[in-house]
Amino acid sequence: MSANAELRRQTGELDNPLVDEFDYLSVNHFYNLFERYFTILFPDISETPDRTYKALREWVGSRGSSRGVGIRQK
Repeated sequence: MSANAELRRQTGELDNPLVDEFDYLSVNHFYNLFERYFTILFPDISETPDRTYKALREWVGSRGSSRGVGIRQK
């Protein structure tokens, strides 16, 4: 993952510096982060009914992920 981030800068595709670990993440990582850290990202709604969670998960999934639906972690 870090090699890809550095390669993009060497080829000139990107010119912003790598400052911290978050700079190594790309859009395809967002779905996994959402799934794993849902309760941290959305503390006010993390205890909502499953229907709300599923709707948010589907919305995030429709924004570029072709992966299947994951399991909610508490």
